[in-house]
Amino acid sequence: MPADEQAERRRHDIAVYDVLALEGFRGRNWDRFADDLARYGYATVMAWLRCGEMFAFCANQNRALPAPPWYWTDDDRAELANLTVTTALNDFRRRAGEGTGWNPDGGASIRTYFMGNCVLSFPNHYRRWLGEQERHAPLTEVNGDRHAVDPADLAVTALTAREALDDIPDERTRRAVVLHAQGYTHAEIADLIDTTPRAVEGLLHRQRHRARGEGRQP
Repeated sequence: MPADEQAERRRHDIAVYDVLALEGFRGRNWDRFADDLARYGYATVMAWLRCGEMFAFCANQNRALPAPPWYWTDDDRAELANLTVTTALNDFRRRAGEGTGWNPDGGASIRTYFMGNCVLSFPNHYRRWLGEQERHAPLTEVNGDRHAVDPADLAVTALTAREALDDIPDERTRRAVVLHAQGYTHAEIADLIDTTPRAVEGLLHRQRHRARGEGRQP
C-alpha cells in the first residue's frame, strides 16, 4: 500500500479508536464497529482456512497445528471461523477496556491487529474441534466397502498445490491467486489483502504473464 494511503488509514483508525475509547467501547458506535470488524474477520479467516494460510500463520507464532482431516467441509470451517472471530472480538474489547489493546504506534492497522488476535485464538478452537472429530472420524465408501482414505494421497495433492504456490515470488500475489481461484472478486480480494481492486488486477495480470513466460522455457 502506498505511503499516503497508509497514513490516511492510520489517521482514520486513530479517530475511530478514540471515539470508541471515549464511549467505553459500548453503545451504537461500538456495535457498528464490532459488526464491521467481525464481518471482515470472518471473511478473512474463511479465506485463510480454505487455502491453508491459517496453519502457516499459527506455525509462525510457534503454535503449529496438525493438518485438517480430509473430510472437513466449508461448514466445519465456518464453525471454526465464527468461534475464532467471536473470541478475538471479545479479547479485542477486553484489552481495549484495560488500556492494553491496539496502539497506533505499533505500526499495524486495527484490522491487521485484529487478525493477529484471530491467529492467536484459532488454535484452541481447532484442537478442540479436531479432538471431537477424531473420536467420530468418518469413513468413505468405495465400491460398497467402507474404508479410510489413504493420507499419503492427500499429502501428495497438498504438496503439489503448495509447490505451485511456492513458485509465486511474493506473499501478496500468492494470496490474490488463491482467492481469485476460489471465486472472489477483485474488490473482495482487495479488501482481504488490504489493497485496491486495480492493484489486485495488476498482481493477477503480472502473475499470468510470468506463468506464461515460465511455461515457454525448456
